Amino acid sequence: MFAVQQPDLNYRNPAVVEEMKNVLRFWLNKGVHGFRMDAIPFLFESSSLEDEPKAENWKWFEPTDHNYLNHTQTENQPETYRMLYEFRDVLDSYRDLGGRTRFMTTECYTSLDKLMPYYSNGSRNGAHFPLNFRLVDRLNRESTAADFVNTIVEWEERKPAHAWSNWFFGNHDQKRASSRFDTALIDALTMLIHLLPGTPITYNGDELGMEDSFVRWDQTVDPAALIVGQKRYQAVSRDFARGPFQWDNSSYAGVWKIILSS
Repeated sequence: MFAVQQPDLNYRNPAVVEEMKNVLRFWLNKGVHGFRMDAIPFLFESSSLEDEPKAENWKWFEPTDHNYLNHTQTENQPETYRMLYEFRDVLDSYRDLGGRTRFMTTECYTSLDKLMPYYSNGSRNGAHFPLNFRLVDRLNRESTAADFVNTIVEWEERKPAHAWSNWFFGNHDQKRASSRFDTALIDALTMLIHLLPGTPITYNGDELGMEDSFVRWDQTVDPAALIVGQKRYQAVSRDFARGPFQWDNSSYAGVWKIILSS
């Protein structure tokens, strides 16, 4: 998938599918009540094995960059949604035995048209909610109040009527919220996602206004940055947002100092 150490499983093989369902059952039997399906769009590739077209903005990228192509053949294939619905059936079977709901969320950077079927196809359910990256992808320090309103309203209007929303401004794959917005806005942004209808999600450290750390090339561990090399790593590295949590060995781990200074 994203590194040579990661296998690309053949989900068209029934034995593979059953084994992955058994993985879910193993953890469900251990008492796990929630799953985050990472990189779910890449479960299937088109069976036609056709080449993918260049992206509209392909000139901005090197031919070896992921964003150089429009991934019409390797992301969000129809089989991916159906596979997710089967996973949901496994989770719901434990609920139906008299247990609590087993929760599932999915990670997918894509358009709303391709994202909403991760909720449901109308007759079968998928994720309880796919992660909502709209506040991360579309807003920054240049955004206006109208931009915030439009981004929020668009999500609420496009999601299925029964669906539950989720909101966040940062995660481990993007620059920290304090580095993308004015630091003075962090408390307001945190308050906003807690007031919106749905589940607020906080990337650890964002609640304290932590900013990106600087990581030298010789300290770099992010595969995406290592692939592009020393000259370009700063443009793509996710290591900056993955710096160590800002605590120390003083009272309350020193976090109180950050809170009082914000």
